[in-house]
Amino acid sequence: MIPPAQDLARKAPSREPRSFILVLYERPVHEEYVQWVKQQTHHHPIALEPMPTDDPLKNIRFARERATIAREQGAAYDEVWCVFDRLPDGVAELVADSSELSGVRLVDNSPNFELWLLLHFADLAPGTGPDVQLVKFLPGYQGALAGDESALQGRYDHARLRATALPPSHGHTNTFSLVDSVLQSYEDFKGDRPATVDL
Repeated sequence: MIPPAQDLARKAPSREPRSFILVLYERPVHEEYVQWVKQQTHHHPIALEPMPTDDPLKNIRFARERATIAREQGAAYDEVWCVFDRLPDGVAELVADSSELSGVRLVDNSPNFELWLLLHFADLAPGTGPDVQLVKFLPGYQGALAGDESALQGRYDHARLRATALPPSHGHTNTFSLVDSVLQSYEDFKGDRPATVDL
């Protein structure tokens, strides 16, 4: 029996497709939400990593270092984000003025990320925190979406509008800035993936 001819052509080394966006997150619920956005954008290449410390500035520096390493390895990220609950006063301004930390974009949710989730359903009412009010719409919520992401479906535009209209006394959230960037990145690089995204 004649053995089959071997393919002697050199094969190109396999490489993981690069991620367009790197997101470092502070809490598991941040990861859950961004994973849901990733799923809704037909698994757009977003890399997610937990923040390594409790120090916001150290975490931002870590994000910058991760971006530098990726660039040196030929897999540069288009965008690098850090998702926080309430940032200490002055951190955002320090990052904006620092060449060392340039390129890292911040998501700041005050008093917490639950405000952003609540805005998918209603404005923040005075008297109680967003985490308490959120339970009305996500019964059993205890700091994790735990499969309730589908309840957010089709509500992104409402949440964004409410967030941009929040009075300062009610806190603030710019999570929509990250989502808008993901949507724009998807639009730019969707290729033959579906044209529509349902958030």
